Amino acid sequence: MAAQPRKALVLTAVCLGQFMIQLDVDLTIVNVALPSIGQDLGASVSGLQWVIDGYSLALPVCCCSAGASATDPGTNASTWPAW
Repeated sequence: MAAQPRKALVLTAVCLGQFMIQLDVDLTIVNVALPSIGQDLGASVSGLQWVIDGYSLALPVCCCSAGASATDPGTNASTWPAW
């Protein structure tokens, strides 16, 4: 029974990484939203740069985690739905 939660965790990590890749599109989404973020939160230019930097760092972390879990020995099923 312990293998089932691990499969779900691996599948979640892979799906999250793929979702982040789909959202990326060269940070277009974040860059388009920057004026609204700046107005709503009263952020300065340096604060908005932190938003871009945070998103840019979160993306490769998720992708590397998903890639590592997908190539981990014994987790070949991580790319297939858990039956």
